[in-house]
Amino acid sequence: MSGAEMARFGAVVGGDLLSIFVPGSGTLTHIVNKVIERRRERAAEILLQELSSGLHGPVIFDNLDVEPVVAMTLRISRAVSDGTSMRNIRFLAQVVAGLKKNRLLSEDAFLKWSKIVESLTRDELLVVGFAYRATLHRKGGDEREVDTAFRDALTDMCRAAGIDDNERTFLCAAVSRTGLLVPVSAWNGTAYHPSKLLRELGTLIDLTPPFSEEV
Repeated sequence: MSGAEMARFGAVVGGDLLSIFVPGSGTLTHIVNKVIERRRERAAEILLQELSSGLHGPVIFDNLDVEPVVAMTLRISRAVSDGTSMRNIRFLAQVVAGLKKNRLLSEDAFLKWSKIVESLTRDELLVVGFAYRATLHRKGGDEREVDTAFRDALTDMCRAAGIDDNERTFLCAAVSRTGLLVPVSAWNGTAYHPSKLLRELGTLIDLTPPFSEEV
């Protein structure tokens, strides 16, 4: 049996099994479509919540905002279909509201942030949140001391959350691919510093860990 034939066979068997355990479901496609429909409905609720009474308070749009907001809504809908978590969908909604509040609303601005926010896992978000909190404690002075204070604060918060040093390094490397953290050479390996992007993101979404799972 070829790979394609096995795939078709698996889909048929899966559909038959689901029809047994979920009466009236019919086929796997029907189940998947129903799940996507529910996820889109939940995403719409989240978007309306954030725009009406969310992190940035009530957001009022004008006629010039219609086209970019429609484009952003379509992008969020696509993210839902692609399997983006509801937690990250809420962050995307906060980006829309935050851009409007900060008078930065545009399709390009939303696209930039959506590419970053959509892909972050829960653990990566924890590191991003801790890193942002650590930047709030950064004060002027010797650059080396400032960087050391940031690293120590980030390390302490990660350890308190059960993230050991090796995992923290791995997560920081993953986050650095988004541009939120910047890798720099250090005497004992690679260190990670907060970027301007991280500080900007902190003005758009709620980066206060822990992050609950949306349903």
